[in-house]
Amino acid sequence: DKLETHRGEMDRPSQLAKPSCGLVGAEIQHLLKGTLPTPWRKFILAAIIGGNWWMLYLMNSSVASRCKFHENFANKPNHHEDHRTASCDPSNFLVMIKAGATRKYHTRREVWRNSTCPELYRNNSVRYRFMLGMPAHEMIDPASHNQHKRSNLDEIEDMGRLEKEASEYRDMEFLPLRDVYEDFYLKTLNMFKWAATIGMDDDTSMVVIHDDEYCFQPEILRGLCLDATSNNQSLYAGSYLWSEANYEAQNGTDGSFSPYFSGNLYALDSWLIRSIAHDPRSPFASKTKASAEDVVAGKWVEDQREKTDIRYAEEPSLIFEVNAEYYKTEDWFCEPIEKFSKCANEGTNLGTFARPVDCAEEARSSQRCGENFQFSNDQPDLGCSCCVEGVEGEGNLTIAHELWTTYALSNCTGDEQADEQY
Repeated sequence: DKLETHRGEMDRPSQLAKPSCGLVGAEIQHLLKGTLPTPWRKFILAAIIGGNWWMLYLMNSSVASRCKFHENFANKPNHHEDHRTASCDPSNFLVMIKAGATRKYHTRREVWRNSTCPELYRNNSVRYRFMLGMPAHEMIDPASHNQHKRSNLDEIEDMGRLEKEASEYRDMEFLPLRDVYEDFYLKTLNMFKWAATIGMDDDTSMVVIHDDEYCFQPEILRGLCLDATSNNQSLYAGSYLWSEANYEAQNGTDGSFSPYFSGNLYALDSWLIRSIAHDPRSPFASKTKASAEDVVAGKWVEDQREKTDIRYAEEPSLIFEVNAEYYKTEDWFCEPIEKFSKCANEGTNLGTFARPVDCAEEARSSQRCGENFQFSNDQPDLGCSCCVEGVEGEGNLTIAHELWTTYALSNCTGDEQADEQY
């Protein structure tokens, strides 16, 4: 059931004092009445006594500038109405592609650029950008206060490579944060803020966020957008909807659950993007939610349901994988046995790891594991588990599941071997 709520205008910061929009003459009237703030009063008196009329001219320009800002802000269209009137034509879609900053992600972007995706997006006039933070190769110590810390050699090398790549392709945006997985939900929030302030224009109707091994089908999203708009609803769409928690990590620390779409691809209309970007609660979602970006995005959307009716639209055909037979993902070093599957018999949970290859290392050194294991690339915080091998010929070793991928230790190479490929 969707929450029926007031569809009024978003609250604006009316508590900000609006300056007088008269020019210097109005300020002098305030001076005579004794209502002008002390700094302005001293400034005007000094200008008059000293005959420095150029100071009054500067003040006049300052007041006019402040007035223009407040007039522009007051005259901005109601953001809540933007997505009602913006066309659902794909030319009004903006795509933000989640991308990493270290060197292996350069190869991922090259594979994507050489796929059919850019042509598909260009043919539909869809705008897209790769979204990156700054490369990070060292753990961050929150207790340190090292003002003299410098980027290490790997980070410097990565930054040089990124500058060259950005200059060549002009399809990359850099966010002011370090690209570390634990802060990925904060990176996503910065992506929303970039879209709200720079990336979107008045005609933007939908914003798509997807991983760099996927693309979306513009015409399918267009249909979902039209359905939502015709029913005066905001739209939150994706390829796989988690409508209830299947794992403890999907619940909040308070036991709550917010429906969300898997992070490989989801889309929000322009009003939701703006509303989330400017919502003061958004940075604090991890107070109760795990830091997985897609889980937090579900919480952000849920928070907006008090302002509007939101349609959750699940459509598996919205997404397709890039060059599936060749594509190397972050598990470059672990070739999956089967994607979108998990162990039929789940064994020991080995803990939380950033990559499948890290889990493989632990599995090799453990007496508790056999050949196969499962790992979630979308939600690594769910942990990595060994597969318990049944009697040969009795049932399948894996079962279908949207969130997991199964791997074999024999298909995983080490980091040293993988580095040779870059």
